[in-house]
Amino acid sequence: MVNVGTIEIPVEQLDESIQFYTEMLGLTTLQKGEESCMLTFNQHGAPNLFLVKSEQFQPLHFESSHIKNNSIIDFYTTDLDTCHRVFSDAGIEVTSLNKTDSGLGGFGFKDPNGHWLGMHNVSNQS
Repeated sequence: MVNVGTIEIPVEQLDESIQFYTEMLGLTTLQKGEESCMLTFNQHGAPNLFLVKSEQFQPLHFESSHIKNNSIIDFYTTDLDTCHRVFSDAGIEVTSLNKTDSGLGGFGFKDPNGHWLGMHNVSNQS
């Protein structure tokens, strides 16, 4: 069986990025070097995030026919409303909260490197 083990994310400011991913997203540091840092969710089956300092940095996102800044990576939360409020209150650039009538949805946000990421409450567990 194949699974995602690690997602590598290019960063400009390593220490600022580590602080964001640990404080705002709850990851913990597995190993830190001068140019990179491996972070974990501490959950079986969840991929690690490998932050890598890059000299040829480009923020991650793409444009589709209906969304200008699509996220490359989406995170999951059980409490979308609180997460949106906490991120907004912390001064993180967030998009509007989009939810269906059933309460499922998400929002976009920027990390310190300008990467557009997503947060949603749609579980991938069957």
